[in-house]
Amino acid sequence: MKKKLSLLFVGLGILLNAQDEAVMEVKAQIIRPIQVEVTKSIDFGKVVTGSFSRVDGGFKVTGEPGEKYVAYIKELGEGNGEGTIEMMNDADSSIKFPVRAWTDLFGSNPTINSKTGYNHHSVGVDLSVPQTQTPGNYTSNLTMVVRYE
Repeated sequence: MKKKLSLLFVGLGILLNAQDEAVMEVKAQIIRPIQVEVTKSIDFGKVVTGSFSRVDGGFKVTGEPGEKYVAYIKELGEGNGEGTIEMMNDADSSIKFPVRAWTDLFGSNPTINSKTGYNHHSVGVDLSVPQTQTPGNYTSNLTMVVRYE
């Protein structure tokens, strides 16, 4: 019995000594969250049928100074600096017409200003109202999306 017990302890000793370990370092740099806010909305006011108007709007991106980011108009798609969105009639959503929108962000991934911690960007919309457009109130949305690169 003693022989079996000794073998058991020898076996346990071998198992206990048959291990190794390494220490992995874990690091993190915490940065400010990226945020976007509208600084100037787009409002054409009263527009006559058969006319053209162009209005600029703006937004501000705030975040960690020196960090690159991606920003785009969701309705146009990532990587597109311009495209078409639809203006819809408040009273009847089936009545709509296209307008052209663009942003100064096309083809660039800017860096948060290292001195101020924010950047300003512009968005523009061209409104060309057809002569036959139904009178009424029209709306649309432009959603600005931002994320760190």
